[in-house]
Amino acid sequence: MKTTRNDLVTPVRVNTQTYGGLTKREYFAAAALQGLLANPEHAHIEFEAFTADAVRLADKLIDSLNQKIN
Repeated sequence: MKTTRNDLVTPVRVNTQTYGGLTKREYFAAAALQGLLANPEHAHIEFEAFTADAVRLADKLIDSLNQKIN
C-alpha cells in the first residue's frame, strides 16, 4: 500500500465522514524535529533550519517507504 504525504496518521471514521489530526508528513516531521532538538550539540542552530530539515526528512522517509513497496 502506497503512502502519501496527506494520509492521516490516525483517521477516525464516523459513518461516511473521516476526521483526523495530523497527516503522515506532519507526524514524521514532528518526530524528526524532536530528535534534532534533543541533541545539545545543535543548540547554536536557528530553529527555522531545524524545521526545514524536519520537513525534508519527513518527505525523504515517505519517498523511501514508497520505494520499498514497489
